[in-house]
Amino acid sequence: MVKPDSKMIAQVMLYSQGIESAQHLSSKVVSLFQLCEAKMSSQSHYDFTLRALKTLLISAGGLKRKIIEKGDGKMIQDIARTENDVMVQIA
Repeated sequence: MVKPDSKMIAQVMLYSQGIESAQHLSSKVVSLFQLCEAKMSSQSHYDFTLRALKTLLISAGGLKRKIIEKGDGKMIQDIARTENDVMVQIA
C-alpha cells in the first residue's frame, strides 16, 4: 500500500485555508508530527495520523478566518508579523 504524501497534503490544506507561507509551514508541521510519532509512546490517545494533521490545519484556518472576521486591525497585523517571523526563522 502506498503511503500518502503528508507534506503535499498539508501544503494544499494550508493554501486552501488562506495561509500564504504554506510551503514552508507544511514541512515544519509534518516534521513535528513525525517526530512526535517517533518519540512518544504508542498509546491510543496519541494520534499523529493524517486525520489529526488535517484537523489541526483546518483549525488553523478557522482561527485565521475568525480573527479576520473580527476586523481587529491590530490582530491582523500581529498575525502577518508572526507569519513573517516564522518565515525568517525557517530561512
